[in-house]
Amino acid sequence: SEIRMLRTTEAKLKLEQEKALEKQNEAAIASIEKAQADIKEREKAKRRLSRARSESKFSNDLDTIAKAATEGRVDTLFLSRKPREWGVFDAEECELELHDTRHDLDEDLLNVAAIEVMRTGGKVYTMRRIDIPREAKAAAIFRF
Repeated sequence: SEIRMLRTTEAKLKLEQEKALEKQNEAAIASIEKAQADIKEREKAKRRLSRARSESKFSNDLDTIAKAATEGRVDTLFLSRKPREWGVFDAEECELELHDTRHDLDEDLLNVAAIEVMRTGGKVYTMRRIDIPREAKAAAIFRF
């Protein structure tokens, strides 16, 4: 009877472990599938960037991108992974002031642009600078 209880408890623990492993396996598969979908989406966006360059729905000028982002015109923004672009952007006046080094009240304007693009329903991707046209720090595909 004590042995029976131990075997029952052991069987229950084994079943719980199997269920936990199955959940981990399902979570891992879901994560892999999401990563694969993200890679496909990123590749599709890169192809769209190439097309947009030839259709004049493209810019890699930060001033143009920042203004378009606040107006909700940026569909997709590509940012170089490391660089920062210090300055101040006055969204009300649509004026951008770039600085070579960080000054008081400066923001990373690449981050500001990314936030604006996401706020208006656009997508933001980071990529190697060499993959961005003209090796710029940023590039955008415009909605219109």
